[in-house]
Amino acid sequence: MYRWWLGYKVFLVLVALFLCLKSKGVYGDKNYYEILGVSRDAETSTIKRAYRKLSLKYHPDKNPGDEEAHKRFVEVANAYEILSDPGKRRRYDAYGEEGLKKGFAEEDFFDPFEAFPMNFGGFHFDFGGSGRRKERGGEELRASDIRIPLYVSLEELYKGSFREVLHQKQVMCSKWAECESVCSSCNGKGHKVTTRRLGPGFIQQIQSICTECGGSGKIVEKPCKSCPHGQYEKAERYLTIEIEKGMSEGDTIVFEHEGDEVAGFKPGHVIFEVRLAKHEVFERRQDDLWGTLNITLLEALTGLSRNITHLDGRNVNIYEENVIFPGQVLKVAGKGMPRHQGKDFGDLLLTVNVQFPRILTTTQKTKVKELFSTFQIGLEQITRNHEEL
Repeated sequence: MYRWWLGYKVFLVLVALFLCLKSKGVYGDKNYYEILGVSRDAETSTIKRAYRKLSLKYHPDKNPGDEEAHKRFVEVANAYEILSDPGKRRRYDAYGEEGLKKGFAEEDFFDPFEAFPMNFGGFHFDFGGSGRRKERGGEELRASDIRIPLYVSLEELYKGSFREVLHQKQVMCSKWAECESVCSSCNGKGHKVTTRRLGPGFIQQIQSICTECGGSGKIVEKPCKSCPHGQYEKAERYLTIEIEKGMSEGDTIVFEHEGDEVAGFKPGHVIFEVRLAKHEVFERRQDDLWGTLNITLLEALTGLSRNITHLDGRNVNIYEENVIFPGQVLKVAGKGMPRHQGKDFGDLLLTVNVQFPRILTTTQKTKVKELFSTFQIGLEQITRNHEEL
């Protein structure tokens, strides 16, 4: 009984040490779940929504010159990169940031739940640790995703469009099974169990990867006539990308399981990330369109009625009957970008640039003075009103 109690206390000490390392030493300074504001058991869709919300909040275009916002934007992007990838997320959950940096595999860390199903003085304890690291919800492991920047024009985001791209990926040779045989060293299990006696009444069982087959449980015939190019081949297929109206910088278009095939894994996703190309006329700010409108001095003083060409080729009339000042912003409601998956639009805002004549002849100066002297009182009133604004 004493040996059982002593062994049990040793086990508890090891478990406490293990949990301490995982909660403090392994995870490092960054908590990616806290950065995104989600729980550790959050689903992928929840993580994606949190990323979109925060990336929009801290986007550099929305916070020009704000270093803290830029820092937060980078942190949010890094956190999403880790937590959106099942493989990286598993390593982070198990070993923290240090595990990501060094590429730890699961067997690189000592786990008392796996090292100790043990016998304490004849009493067997199995705490259910063996083989418990699986994909969340019992899902099959997925290979890494492929992320591709997709540069689009402002016109495409305004009208919506389709693109067809040729995608090349890695696929397994269809006859690869003919190139493999069961590993005789581990009988196809991929691992071996070593039993070690630590002392009277103490037995330790350690599971390790089979060195003969590398953990696959199979031996590959080399060269193999059925697959002369090896286990993997190159395949091509066309992907039709739908660019939806109103999509924003950073939005993603996902083709599930169109990534590279990797033995033992479900293919990852191909993810196209929207990148907005610079436009010659307009600048997008959230759902609003901004631009510069050059007008003459005559138009500034007597009013403006002019058509400009919009992103879809339509003419939009810009009308202002009052005096227009340099730098004034003219707003046309509902003529901005379409709201993504919505029915309404943002606004069109144009900053006015008044083009003054560079040179006036003596005769022209005289005529201008005569003209303005007639309306001097009204002009002074207009100037005062502008200064008050």
